[in-house]
Amino acid sequence: WGLFVSRREGKSWSKPAPLDILNHPEGKTGDRSPSLSRDGSILYFASDRPGGKGGLDLYAIPRAKLNLK
Repeated sequence: WGLFVSRREGKSWSKPAPLDILNHPEGKTGDRSPSLSRDGSILYFASDRPGGKGGLDLYAIPRAKLNLK
């Protein structure tokens, strides 16, 4: 599992590329279930990466920090 990004290019979409800035290799389940806030400024996702509270924890990151165009 992991998070990926794809961009609309005209009438088609680009090939999905991993969001390496977010994906953590040590989670057994991994990073999953991405969702944007209503205004598109915050990306929320679930992860079982080390350092969480246990199980799948929720994380949020401002979309601007992802350097997506």
